[in-house]
Amino acid sequence: MKNNTVRMTRWLANPRPHFLWIVVATMMSAIAITPPVGAQAPFLKPLPAAHSQGLGSGRGPEVVPDYCPTESLRDDATLRAISANGDELVLAVGDHGTILRSDDGGYKWSSVEIDVASRLSDVAWIDDKQAIAVGGHYDPITRMSRSRVLLSRDAGRSWRIVDSNELPRLRSLVLWDGRLVACGDWSSIHRSSMYESVDAGLNWQSLDPRDHARVQSLIQRRADAEIESASDLARWSQAIGVPIASRCFCRLGEKTVLVAGDHGVIARSDDLGRQWMTVRGTQRRTAILFVSTNAHRVPWSLLGRETIEHRRRSSILMLDADDASESLSMKSELPQSALQQTSLPLASPNGMKRDWLEQAAMGAVASGVDVLRTPSNDQTQKSEIQNWLLIHRPSVIALDDQLDDLTQQRFLAAAMSVGAERVVTYSIGHMGNSLLLSSATLPQSGTLAGDFWQDALLLVEPTQMAPTTTSTRTLYESTGNTTRVETLGAGIQLEPGQNLTAGHSPTARRRMQVVLARQRNTVKLDEMIRDAVEPRMMKTALQLALDQTAPEDRFRLAWYVVQSTQQRVGVAGESVDDEIRDVAAQVFQDYFPNSSAAAWLRTWLTATHQSCERSQRIRQPAAVSSQRPFVAMGEPQSKTSEAGDVVDSALELPSTSGVDVAGVSPFQDSSSMVVQASAVSPIQVPHATAMNTAKSMRPNASADVDLMWEMHPLKLLIEHAEKIATGNRLDSSENHASTANLDAVARSNSRWSPLLTRDGTFSLLAKQSVSGPPRLDGQYDDPCWQAASPIQIGDVELRCTHDQRFVYFAVQVPADKLGSDRSTMPAGQRDCDLDASDRVRLRLDLDQDLLTSMQLEFNTRGKTRDGIEHPADWQPTWFIAPKQNGSHVQFEIAVTRADLVGTSTKPLKTWFFSAEVLAAGEASPWQIIPLPEQWVRVDFQ
Repeated sequence: MKNNTVRMTRWLANPRPHFLWIVVATMMSAIAITPPVGAQAPFLKPLPAAHSQGLGSGRGPEVVPDYCPTESLRDDATLRAISANGDELVLAVGDHGTILRSDDGGYKWSSVEIDVASRLSDVAWIDDKQAIAVGGHYDPITRMSRSRVLLSRDAGRSWRIVDSNELPRLRSLVLWDGRLVACGDWSSIHRSSMYESVDAGLNWQSLDPRDHARVQSLIQRRADAEIESASDLARWSQAIGVPIASRCFCRLGEKTVLVAGDHGVIARSDDLGRQWMTVRGTQRRTAILFVSTNAHRVPWSLLGRETIEHRRRSSILMLDADDASESLSMKSELPQSALQQTSLPLASPNGMKRDWLEQAAMGAVASGVDVLRTPSNDQTQKSEIQNWLLIHRPSVIALDDQLDDLTQQRFLAAAMSVGAERVVTYSIGHMGNSLLLSSATLPQSGTLAGDFWQDALLLVEPTQMAPTTTSTRTLYESTGNTTRVETLGAGIQLEPGQNLTAGHSPTARRRMQVVLARQRNTVKLDEMIRDAVEPRMMKTALQLALDQTAPEDRFRLAWYVVQSTQQRVGVAGESVDDEIRDVAAQVFQDYFPNSSAAAWLRTWLTATHQSCERSQRIRQPAAVSSQRPFVAMGEPQSKTSEAGDVVDSALELPSTSGVDVAGVSPFQDSSSMVVQASAVSPIQVPHATAMNTAKSMRPNASADVDLMWEMHPLKLLIEHAEKIATGNRLDSSENHASTANLDAVARSNSRWSPLLTRDGTFSLLAKQSVSGPPRLDGQYDDPCWQAASPIQIGDVELRCTHDQRFVYFAVQVPADKLGSDRSTMPAGQRDCDLDASDRVRLRLDLDQDLLTSMQLEFNTRGKTRDGIEHPADWQPTWFIAPKQNGSHVQFEIAVTRADLVGTSTKPLKTWFFSAEVLAAGEASPWQIIPLPEQWVRVDFQ
């Protein structure tokens, strides 16, 4: 709960002595937001008539899938904010665009119809007639933040949608210093996360940076007044007598308090909390509680089947502490001094991750997502688990099978103590007692079970493919019978309040026929991608399949094909032709030209076609085998050329039938263990083939201009990279505007700023080595390393230096992060399969577009893999020497400069680097919007 709430922490344990606290706290909230009743704020202009802003054709799904009927779900929607105007008028807002109004002090409520499906996060009264509600959503795939601003001028009876396309999602409202201030996500247009309006919310601009600190203090006071822990929520649930998570409350008059939360429940107390009555949603509570280890382990097919197919109220509890943090949107305005740190976070902003997950959960009709905080000791975890089960009082608990045994046992014990009737574990991608296939048809909702997975992953992890199976195994039954059950709630007599209020609309037979046809078409398209059919044939087949698919399912199918062409990239021995991938991207753009995903695809095509990294790609002849034994390398030898000059034989590679043959390592000596990670003698390396790098992919004329995307830092970086690739052949005015916008982002003090600022917090200076090359032995005692400043990127410490022939890296990683190596391939073999090994991945982005990079992977045994988009498309000559030094493993790496920049003799300028540790079995997915926190800027001296 972020808005319009006051902490109810200690007083519930001993309510009577603390009644004054709730009065003082709610008065503080009222002062911050609501002006005196009857007062007309002088700066507010009359609200003109407005119209609902439609999505337009070709945008794809806005907020929730088609099988999630927004209007019918509003009665059950979780409420996120509540605000009173005097003793009678009250407004409450929440999920699915829900707006509730009461004119009798909260006894009776009516729902206001509005064409909005987004979550509304806050509501405030401007005066006795005008009110404002704000919220927003994230676009599927790109997760671009979009706002929704609603205004009322008749005390909340009707609402108009304000054109706020240039604002991101807004979370909270403050009436401050005669201005309406909204706080939300960072905007690439306003370059701020705080916005002000002087005309009652009709128009917005960024708040003056000089006022940020004062507004931050107000926000912090409200944040300090939030209900923070499970114990707080459990006491609230016990006090009001309803097993729900309370999300917000407000005060009416001197003694009346209203509390609202999950399932649309509202409770009222007329004596400051001594006694409560439920005025809306009596007896509603969770039927099924899903407990997952992290955001990627939520069983979306099971969740959708229970909520949408069988109409059972469900909630999600997540254990991953990384997802527990509050949103960072307010923190993006911190002064530069606050950004100084020695370690860069590798995860995406945790608050944003949780926001994406909560929107996905809303689409699957879950009441909300809560987090089990990291316990300080065993007793704390037991208490937290007990409190969460008391809050929800579910009849069924579904536990992630990846939870450790002790945690599962604690949930099982707590479940019995609160009267749960069934406890099951679920497995993703494995077999169990009861199996749900993603291809299973669900006749009540008219979907495939896999649709729930795919739609949720469009927000949670757009590059991840949906699993094919989800299964369950029964751990506990209150009846003692643990036989196989078809659904999680089957055979249990649920209370009426545990079922959703809205019923089903019957699914037409024609709808199910179309769903089955889509399933068959998907299988055929998979076969065509796998068989690498001719691109023109692939385009025709994909267009035909989309035309035969129901309009509400086309976006999902089109993205699935784009995913399929991308997912095989990076798999050893398997790749997709560039033209097939371009066809999938182009067809998606044709069908959804105004979606942000199509805008991203246009940008992605530009980046990949002009990428200077792709210019180093090669097409390996079939006759060249990667299965060659490791050959030990000895002392480098010198020879005399015909001209009498001494030549290093390790660097002069004699030509054999148009290919180069690698010589021995120039770094090898009798005491070192240098592995030549690339061309192991005498493997043949074909010359690189140019990849049509200067092609520019401009937006279609039919696509609307999305200013949020056009001003996005990634889009500006792509334009900057295009300027470099085309030799500054862009129009001068466009060139100037692009550079100016990028400079403005660098000065904005956002999460992108450190990457774009020379000598900034996240920048590294790579000095040219004047003392000679390092001796590759895994030790950092060379003069070049002593002179190089390190930078920490997550678990990896990185140094860099260079000379005329090589670029050198010193990489240090904690030894406990690199323990597992189940790979059976020997060190020195071309492109080892490292998926079964703990490994380090180093990415080199030479043109600073963040979408294409050269990648080097290696482990403690000197096993290596390299590539640009998949192994074997880039075969550089590089050398690596690992050595464990106490609690750390140190790597020294040398990469031939020619394999990075070709034959160019121009001085190296600025690159972006990324370094991370990948655990055994952890995938290395392609990213839609790269995270700037994962990269550092490297300026070469």
